[in-house]
Amino acid sequence: MATLRIVDRYNAARTGIGSALPTLSTPTYFPAISSICSTADPGTLIRLLTEARYPRALVSAYDCKNRIPDGLSGARRVIAGLRSVGCMIILDSGAFECQVLGTIDWSRANYHEVSAAVPHDILMSFDAVSPSVGRRDGAIEDTDHPHTDRSPTRTVNVVHGQHRASLLENIRSALSTGPCAGIAVPDRDCGPDLLSRTRTIAEVRRLMDKADETLLLHILGCGNPVVMAAYVVAGADTFDSLDWAQGAVDIRSLTLTEPTLLRGTGCRCKACGTFRGPDVQIAMLHNLLFFQEFSAQLRVMVRDQTILDFLHAFTGRQLTQDIFRACSMSARD
Repeated sequence: MATLRIVDRYNAARTGIGSALPTLSTPTYFPAISSICSTADPGTLIRLLTEARYPRALVSAYDCKNRIPDGLSGARRVIAGLRSVGCMIILDSGAFECQVLGTIDWSRANYHEVSAAVPHDILMSFDAVSPSVGRRDGAIEDTDHPHTDRSPTRTVNVVHGQHRASLLENIRSALSTGPCAGIAVPDRDCGPDLLSRTRTIAEVRRLMDKADETLLLHILGCGNPVVMAAYVVAGADTFDSLDWAQGAVDIRSLTLTEPTLLRGTGCRCKACGTFRGPDVQIAMLHNLLFFQEFSAQLRVMVRDQTILDFLHAFTGRQLTQDIFRACSMSARD
């Protein structure tokens, strides 16, 4: 069962095109839409992406039932509208929102209800027994109540771990449970710093390649461009985060700044040059355009084998060499 057709390789880094989803080109970024965003509600964010005709988004199943006006019927309507403009939808389990919001009103049955009602292209597995559990240490937990909408060609198994060893063990377990479209791991679960996290992701990629090299490796909660590039070197395919809706990407430093300071960065992108409106909205449009273009640049850098030059410019020679060495060692194991 092929999920990606691999187009280019550079050691562990790769670019690909979706087999079941031919409009998916990797590596790429999915802007996350979530009720924990401080700048706008989920419905407003969905409308913004629809108006921008953005090609990708990650949406929370919890929000679809509880935070979008008119509940599931409203969520089905606005997400169908988003898909109608060509947007590929990842439906997330909703566990993250429950943890941040401190609620316990979410269950596997709720998750299946939403996944049956709301149109989507990729489905993240249900990854929490109870939202009240502070830290999860386990592989996929969606082991009962199978649902017909959970096609293995479209389901990505979410895996957690309290430390590197447990995460890798849980990856092995998840890969042995049956066919899937890929594996998703939270950025924060991969280690305490960039090098250790990159090494862990490279090890995850190695384990996945032993099972099926066409599987998607998705990194949850990662939207820093430089970190994304490091993880691409390690073999990551797709990313999501709330960064796009919580600040403004300074194209000079590739860091987030306040939306009100965006005008001072000298950006001349289409959003900054032509759109008029509140600073926050312009910043989100600017960010969407940036991540779209940066994803394309990542694919070119892998193809042309220049991604280490990019990392060198932002992380320095020694860290770039350490990252490449760690990823290359994992690729050879």
